[in-house]
Amino acid sequence: MGLNVGKIKNIFSHSQDFEQGLGKIRKGAGTFVVALDGSGDFSDIQEAINALPSTGGNIFIKEGTYIIKDRIRINKGNIKLEGTNDGTIIKTTGGAGFVIYITADNNKISNLKVINQYDNQTAIGSNAGRTNLSIENCHIEGTKASFLNTAGISLSGSNSRITNCFIKDCSGNGIEILSMNNGIISNCTMDGNYTGIFTDGTTNCAIIGNTCKNCNTSGILLGDDNEKSDNNAIVGNVCSSNVNGIRVFGDCDKNIISSNQCNSNSGRGIWIEATGARIPDKNIITGNICLNNTIAAITDEGTDTHPNGASGTNNLALDDLNIIA
Repeated sequence: MGLNVGKIKNIFSHSQDFEQGLGKIRKGAGTFVVALDGSGDFSDIQEAINALPSTGGNIFIKEGTYIIKDRIRINKGNIKLEGTNDGTIIKTTGGAGFVIYITADNNKISNLKVINQYDNQTAIGSNAGRTNLSIENCHIEGTKASFLNTAGISLSGSNSRITNCFIKDCSGNGIEILSMNNGIISNCTMDGNYTGIFTDGTTNCAIIGNTCKNCNTSGILLGDDNEKSDNNAIVGNVCSSNVNGIRVFGDCDKNIISSNQCNSNSGRGIWIEATGARIPDKNIITGNICLNNTIAAITDEGTDTHPNGASGTNNLALDDLNIIA
């Protein structure tokens, strides 16, 4: 015979299943809930982060528009910050440099909509050297017509991932990875940003399966403003209706550019660009489709690009292994 304890409810209140709208607002053990309607533990996101122990925890943010006076600071590790997709909207009341700023390792942000509405503001960013950050399923919108140098996501460090994000109308870079090692940008959509995806000092990173369109400079730009971007894989992206599709600039070497669609750009489909003594070296361009670009399908100003018609198997040229007409 089982023990009948009557209609006792919520003995373990922090381990209820989450059912939105029915008052069951817990999503798992140790979770704080942020809600504007009083149904959570906090109404302020930063207060919830501050209340977590140094070992981190989970924070679920219910629907609503959260107006942040300064910025949200994630200054502890092992925090998961999760919203309800476009139902959870975060923006600031002033021109803080970031809307969400990460200064610790091993953190994840997902299912949020973040709005940039001030000059020189980044929606989600980290300081230098952060490790194992994950930004997933976030929707970021700038107001490009009104504000300067707004950016979507800016990370630096190592072993971080940006996946399934939609970033639109930033007057700066949609996604930028700076001094990053072993990072992944995958399945993101960049629409109407100044540059879609920008790297500086990025090595051993994979930029895979993204769509970059309507960008004012390039869909994807490997740069060397401060450090070289070497040994990266740019694979399976669609970069169309930008100025340039994919651009490898300056001292960026040994990158693989393969299986991309770079069509209908007003400049070049793929541009390996030398500037003065800074010349890209030993980059591989193969299996791309580059059609209906205004200036050129592929422009190669680098050294020892493969294939280049002067070295490599059977003396193949770029138009032998890429579709350009």
